[in-house]
Amino acid sequence: MTQKKNSFSANQAFKLIDVGNDGYIDKDDMRKFFSRHSLYVPDKELQALIERYDKELTGKINYNQFLSELTAKKIF
Repeated sequence: MTQKKNSFSANQAFKLIDVGNDGYIDKDDMRKFFSRHSLYVPDKELQALIERYDKELTGKINYNQFLSELTAKKIF
């Protein structure tokens, strides 16, 4: 019997956090995601996460921004 390898894609991760299912992750999506996993994160910290990854300054993280942060970076 072969054992099936569990895999998890960046797309699946994005969809889990994008609670509003609108193609973006915003502060409310993050709050709901963390709450669903019994974690409390203060608004200040949620805002800091959005600001860290939101390169376009829209208040939302799109899939490309999310993927960019998951991609290995070259260190010179």
